[in-house]
Amino acid sequence: MPLTLQQLAAIRRSLRNYSGDVAQSIIDQLVNGIKTSVESLIKPGSEMRDGVEVETGLNPATARNAIADILKKNSLEGLLSSDRIDFSLTVARDVAQGAGIYAKEGGDADVVEAYPAWELLRVYDRDVPRGFRQVKGTLVPAPGEDWESRWTAAGGELINARMIALKSDDIWQRLGDGIGGYTDTLGNPFPPFAFNSGYDVNNVSRAECIDLGLLTEDQKVRPADVDFTKLFSPLEQAA
Repeated sequence: MPLTLQQLAAIRRSLRNYSGDVAQSIIDQLVNGIKTSVESLIKPGSEMRDGVEVETGLNPATARNAIADILKKNSLEGLLSSDRIDFSLTVARDVAQGAGIYAKEGGDADVVEAYPAWELLRVYDRDVPRGFRQVKGTLVPAPGEDWESRWTAAGGELINARMIALKSDDIWQRLGDGIGGYTDTLGNPFPPFAFNSGYDVNNVSRAECIDLGLLTEDQKVRPADVDFTKLFSPLEQAA
């Protein structure tokens, strides 16, 4: 069953709101960069005079020129060329794509009937995958950071060493919420669950779900509880 016109309209509203959040995060980065620089500039200094530390006042002329330099360096053009903005826009794109797939594959009753579960697995390579950290150019294990650890910390069970759960399972939202103490997650019940993640989900057929013991032959399945008006989380952590 395709998405209804009401659901599509709700998705568009959510996307418009999300786009506003992304734009605001860019503006906030610009303002915060200037604010921090100016605060550092006008903070009273001190110097030693005859062995005594004396506070020095602000020289208005010098400060004016310095502030002009700050505004130039923190221009919108400079900000938009920074890696941070590229990162924010990449995350925004990935989240928007993930939300659309989630709405269709998780909220469509016919799709869920045929493919009741998802499997979380690596789809994209990363230079430093979660579960490792780089030390002097060498990857060394970082216990507890890998996705299997995150899965079990969020209450998920490994099935034949695979991370599989029904689409209606709360595990997906718990992964997005970072249950287990993870602070790099994005707050959504669909991938990407965390910044720069190389993990995605694949559909698992009803026949395989039955073989794995997730469903019985006659068990009814329900779609994920998709709130089409709140498909996107703000990029507060990416700002």
